[in-house]
Amino acid sequence: MKKITANANAKINLFLDVLKKRNDGYHEIRTIFLEIALHDIVTFDLTKNSDIKILSNLEHLNGSNNLVFQVASYIKEKYRVKNGVSVFVEKRIPVGAGLGGGSSNAALAIKSLNILWDLDLSIEEQSDIASYFGSDINFFLWGKTAMGKGRGEIITPMKPVSIDNILLVNPRYEISSSEAYSLLSLSEQCSDWELLIATGNVDYCYNKLQENLVEKYPDLANLLDKLTSMGAKKSMISGSGPTVVGFFEDKNQVKAAEAEFRKIGLWTNVTSSN
Repeated sequence: MKKITANANAKINLFLDVLKKRNDGYHEIRTIFLEIALHDIVTFDLTKNSDIKILSNLEHLNGSNNLVFQVASYIKEKYRVKNGVSVFVEKRIPVGAGLGGGSSNAALAIKSLNILWDLDLSIEEQSDIASYFGSDINFFLWGKTAMGKGRGEIITPMKPVSIDNILLVNPRYEISSSEAYSLLSLSEQCSDWELLIATGNVDYCYNKLQENLVEKYPDLANLLDKLTSMGAKKSMISGSGPTVVGFFEDKNQVKAAEAEFRKIGLWTNVTSSN
């Protein structure tokens, strides 16, 4: 039987501005996604029986509570697929971390099942499935660097931005997107959007959600300050958090900073744009 093993890469948001509350309960945003080298490894095995089976190295992600299971079940029913699939997700991206791990897994499932189940779905059909299950899954169908509008699902690929020496630091707890948005105070739009698009300079990176997240979670403000004091050109929260991101210009500096955060028991990863 056929098998696909592939990387499901994480993302960071170089820019995230919230424009207004929508009638459907979501928020209207504009964002710039950057795919990074940090990734999960996912294996899809075509099976002759009709079952969908999901296993992971993280036990709580096994079975039907995994987004990959929900996506696979939906596709199987919608397109009346007879074969099943066995999936193993080796999680390396922290869960509930603002890095898009679950969305990336879901997008890879759409692309891989399209091949394994011989569905011949167009990119528009794949995008419709992605939009049904989440706001940023669509980005991972494209990857690299892209602009997201609407609730994040309207994707426009951009000229790839290349960034090295990115330090991710996660405090080992989760923040859901719904919580991050519930803390939000809407105000004026950030004017650095065009400057970041024109220059790719990380000085113009911005996250609207950060303002209120650091009020509720003061340890995140401390992590941001510590990144800056260790030489980061810019520090920010990625997406809905709680992962903080430091952009360094020097490889030795980023390695030294990572070592300091590891000493105090935090999850860290030095990565780059993919």
